[in-house]
Amino acid sequence: MAAIVLLTSILAIATGVLALSANPRRTVNQCFFLFATCFGLGMLSIYGAMKAGAMFANDGTTDPIPWLRGSAILGNFLPALLALNCDAIRFPLLHRRELLWRNSPWLAIGLGMSVIALTAFFIPEDSTHYNRKRGAGYFIIAAALGISYITIIIRSLTQLRTLKGIRKLELQFLMLLFAS
Repeated sequence: MAAIVLLTSILAIATGVLALSANPRRTVNQCFFLFATCFGLGMLSIYGAMKAGAMFANDGTTDPIPWLRGSAILGNFLPALLALNCDAIRFPLLHRRELLWRNSPWLAIGLGMSVIALTAFFIPEDSTHYNRKRGAGYFIIAAALGISYITIIIRSLTQLRTLKGIRKLELQFLMLLFAS
């Protein structure tokens, strides 16, 4: 299982690099690079947590919790980066600042959830490898991510009706990639 997670991480980052190298000036490619890299690094954090958990079985001291927190922090920004990608596809003439401004609520939500992931509200202090615990913040973040993704999917499906040509194809590819 760890090998699959590592491979997924490498492939995600490589896909982002390939998209960026295809046309580094294009905003959509830059946004996709950010999304793919954030996803790949999040998967790499999950891999680190898996390895730390396996090492804990041997030494009894290696802590996977920092890796889990890192994965949560990176994962909390994925909805914002996905929404940024969708807007970059839909509005190709918008300046990067305007795109960021349009997506500032998504980024603020990601930042807020990341702050929660750093606290004992997410993973309680008394959580151990043998007695894993999740705080209320874990469930709040999970619900917020679920609502965010559903909102972005519905928004993207309605946007698909208005797009034509390559932009419609790009948004369909992004949604297909997201669904897999």
